[in-house]
Amino acid sequence: MALVHLEGFALPVSVSAGFEDRGRALGALAEEALAWLAQRLGWRPAARLTVADEHDWGAVAEVPAYGVPQTWGDHTIVAADDGPLSRELAAAFLEGSPPGVREALHREFGDPVSLLRFFDHNLIHELVHLFCEQTSMRPAPLWVVELLCNLGMVGYLVERDPDGLRSLRVGTAASAYLPDRYVVCRALDEMERSFDASSLNFGWYIMRLTALADDLWVAAGPALYPAWYELLRGDGPPVTVDDVVALHPAVGPALARWPL
Repeated sequence: MALVHLEGFALPVSVSAGFEDRGRALGALAEEALAWLAQRLGWRPAARLTVADEHDWGAVAEVPAYGVPQTWGDHTIVAADDGPLSRELAAAFLEGSPPGVREALHREFGDPVSLLRFFDHNLIHELVHLFCEQTSMRPAPLWVVELLCNLGMVGYLVERDPDGLRSLRVGTAASAYLPDRYVVCRALDEMERSFDASSLNFGWYIMRLTALADDLWVAAGPALYPAWYELLRGDGPPVTVDDVVALHPAVGPALARWPL
C-alpha cells in the first residue's frame, strides 16, 4: 500500500501516491463540510479521510467494489479516480436518458461523460454517516438514514456551493431514467436488499433519495435536517414511517410521490 499522509488539515487525510492534488481538494472539502455539518448538529465527530486508487482500495475499504464511497467508524474512503463504477453509471445514464438530459450530462460532465465530480458530492453524504457511526442511534429503515445523509449533502451545497448543487441535480435528474434492468428493487423498504441486486440499483436509491432530499429542503427548510437527526439519535424504539412523517407537513406528501 502506497498511501501518502497530507499535512495541513483539521482531520487526517491520506491519499494514494500520485493523487496528492486530488487528495488536497477533497481534504479541503471534507474540512469545510464537516465544520458546516457539525455546526448544525451540535457536535463534531472524529474523522479521517482516505482517497485510494484501485490498487490501494482493498487495503482500506470494507466494501470491495472500487469507487463505492463508504464510512466506517471514523473513517471515510472515496475513490482517487474515475473507476469502473463511475463509468458504468455514466453509460447507464446515457443509455436511458432522453436527449435533453443527455445534453445536460455532456455540458456538466464533459464528452465523454466523467462522473467523478458527481461522486465527489457523496463525500459530504458520507461525512454525515460519521454522526451516526459515533453515537447511539435508534433502529431505523436504511432509507431513513440515507435520506438524513442526503439532507446534509443537499443543505451544504445549497448554502455553500451552488455550482456543486447544479452538477448534483444534473446527475440526479438522469438517475430517474436508469433502464429497468438496473433497478430490480424500487420500494423504499426494499433498499436493504438492493445492493445484492446490483451496485447500480443501490446507487439508484441514493440518487432518488437525493432528489427527495432536495425537494424536502425546498419545502421544509433547513430546520428539517437537525430535526431528522435528533429523531434518529438515542436509544429509543425503532423509528417508524409515522415518526418521520410527523417531522414536517411536507414529508408525507413527498414520500407519497416515491420514487419521484
